[in-house]
Amino acid sequence: MASSRQLEQEYLVIRLLCQPTRPQGVVQPHFYGQEGRFNCLVMELLGKSLEDRMKTQNGKFDVQTTVLVAEQLLNRIEYLHSKNIVHRDIKPENFMFGRNERISHLYIIDFGLSKRYWNGAQHTQCKTKLSLTGTARYASINAHNGVEQSRRDDLEAIGHMLFYFIRGSLPWSGLPAKTQEEKYRKICAKKQDTHPDELCKGFPDAFKEYLTAARSLEFKERP
Repeated sequence: MASSRQLEQEYLVIRLLCQPTRPQGVVQPHFYGQEGRFNCLVMELLGKSLEDRMKTQNGKFDVQTTVLVAEQLLNRIEYLHSKNIVHRDIKPENFMFGRNERISHLYIIDFGLSKRYWNGAQHTQCKTKLSLTGTARYASINAHNGVEQSRRDDLEAIGHMLFYFIRGSLPWSGLPAKTQEEKYRKICAKKQDTHPDELCKGFPDAFKEYLTAARSLEFKERP
């Protein structure tokens, strides 16, 4: 049932993003409904994900490629936020390149964990003691610490992803742990202990400045 609700959520968000007109980087949905006992979503066929593309580039992007990718990433997430929705699962697998004449266009996908941060009248409240939603490698420090996610958390996760692109790995990747809880705890501690200067060593300061700015945003603040 949970996966069924997530698929419906995916469709509803995509449909919202296509109104009033579908912008660059949003997939075209063709069908959502039941086929026998299965729920189905049919949408535009896309190409490789950012993760797939990295693997063809010896496991990392150069700075110029990362900057070009970052520009599209921020455009996509800004548009999603303009629809009062936060993604909550930022990772390279959730950004796909188009095909044919749109092969250089980056698409944002997978809205199964997305959530409204604005209900039409007010911003959602800042809850605490929540379980981690999203992918631990890229999640914000606040998300690890059980704080409700808002726009700032999507942006921080993008910052972690950009460092993954230029470095090829992150200091908190591959930490040994016996349980998922222990793994998440170690990842969070390593993120908190790793200064942006260390992450950015050998790369342009703009990456560090971006991550620092994202982490400094308030819960309800508009980026």
